[in-house]
Amino acid sequence: FQIFSNASQRDSAIYYLERALELADDSANIDKPNLADIRDGAAFNLATLFNMDDKPDSAIYWYRRYREKNPTDPKAIAELASVLDEAGRQAEAIALYDSVLMRWDSMPTIDLFTTGVAMFRAHRLQRAAEAFEKGLARNPFYRDALYNLANTYLAMAEEADSTTPKVDLPKLHRTFGSKLTPITKRLGATEQWKTLSRHLLARSYLLRRRSAQ
Repeated sequence: FQIFSNASQRDSAIYYLERALELADDSANIDKPNLADIRDGAAFNLATLFNMDDKPDSAIYWYRRYREKNPTDPKAIAELASVLDEAGRQAEAIALYDSVLMRWDSMPTIDLFTTGVAMFRAHRLQRAAEAFEKGLARNPFYRDALYNLANTYLAMAEEADSTTPKVDLPKLHRTFGSKLTPITKRLGATEQWKTLSRHLLARSYLLRRRSAQ
């Protein structure tokens, strides 16, 4: 499977994963504990491959099958939610995203960051920001999370520009600018103020200045 997957021959990779599952689920093998990991791994990998092939129904089926044995796996929850979101099933997706955030205190920090990225890609910006904020409360100087949170705040500000009445924009600009400034300062401290962090800091000051106009 791995050889075909690395070669982008997804049809062949799917074929061999399905055959592996058939063998693992055979009545002669179903009680063998050493095959449990094969079942879980194959189900998750099948979901991922079908998602890459833009086959949401199959991806949803296999993510859900994987979650029957791994119901709290944050990566699987985030990936399933993303597929549901793209398939137009927003209510189901939001419920899954929220289920992750409700358990944030028992999640590894890196899983919070990974979930935040999935939420950002699905344009669930408020939830993405919350995931990054909760992770950074534990690991305040994780560079990638600082960068992702800064860009989430900027995306939220840009979204507000197109959806919020002009009379309310100054307050929102001030809010996002005030949130963005300390995050970009912390980012700058982690990378010796490279061009990127300087640019983000300038964006934060611009937002705050716009709120005063």
